[in-house]
Amino acid sequence: MKLPKGRRDSAMINAKAAERFTCHHPKTVRCRMVKANKQPEYRHQCATCGMQVGNAIAYSEISLAERDSLPEWDDGLHKQFEARKSAYWNELSEKEDQRIYRDWIGQYRVYLKTPEWKRLREMVVRRAGTVCEGCGQHPPTEVHHLTYTHAGEEFLFELAALCKGCHDRLHPQGDEPPADAYPPPWRP
Repeated sequence: MKLPKGRRDSAMINAKAAERFTCHHPKTVRCRMVKANKQPEYRHQCATCGMQVGNAIAYSEISLAERDSLPEWDDGLHKQFEARKSAYWNELSEKEDQRIYRDWIGQYRVYLKTPEWKRLREMVVRRAGTVCEGCGQHPPTEVHHLTYTHAGEEFLFELAALCKGCHDRLHPQGDEPPADAYPPPWRP
C-alpha cells in the first residue's frame, strides 16, 4: 500500500497572504526623501505598507515652509510590513504542514492494520530471532521504521525489530512517526 505524499497548497497560502497584505494605501504621508545625488525629493509614502504612492511631488506644489517640516522617508515601514507578511505566510505554511501530517498519519495508521504490514512485521521479527535489535537483551515485540521515506512500500532493511523499552526510547512522546521526521515522508 503506497502512502500518498502530501503537497503544501502554496497557491492557497499565497492567496490568503495576498488577501490580507494587499495594501490599497488608505493613508499616505508627504515625506522628504534624499536621493543618491543628495538632493531632496518629495513623495507620498503609504503609512500602512511604507511603499511609494504615485510619482514625486513637484517642488511647485510644496511651499518652502512645508518642505522643511515634512518628515523623513521611513524605510523601516516597508521592512516592518514585509516582516508581518512573512510571519503570516510562515504561520499559514506551518498550519498547512500540520494538516498534511495529520492526513498522512491517519493513512499510516490504517496501513499498520493491513495484512501487508503484518506480513512485513512478521518477517522482520523472524529475522531478529529472539533478540531485540536495539539492546540485544529482550525479545522483540515491536517493529520500528528506521526511515519513513518508503512507508507503505518499505524495504526490510528499513525496519528493526525492537523490545518495547527500546522502541519507547526512540519515540519518547509516543508519536509514530514523529512530526519532525526527516525527510518528512508526507512530502514528495
